[in-house]
Amino acid sequence: MKTCQNCVHWESEVDLFTQSEDFGECGSEKFVYSARVQPGSGSDRLLYWDCEGYMASFRTGRDFGCIHFEEHLAGGAV
Repeated sequence: MKTCQNCVHWESEVDLFTQSEDFGECGSEKFVYSARVQPGSGSDRLLYWDCEGYMASFRTGRDFGCIHFEEHLAGGAV
């Protein structure tokens, strides 16, 4: 399936409170913190921001999926 847990961009993380690995970070270049947005970079991105301008992040569940899915190949490389 084309879900985060099978995508090369996603890495699960252990939640410190629940000890669950159901969520993780996506490293796709299509998910952009708005402070780093370059004009003309495309309309297929997710932009995120915070109120103070210091830093922001988001996490996805292992069963989340998106159009930027790239499957892990044998040996873990793309």
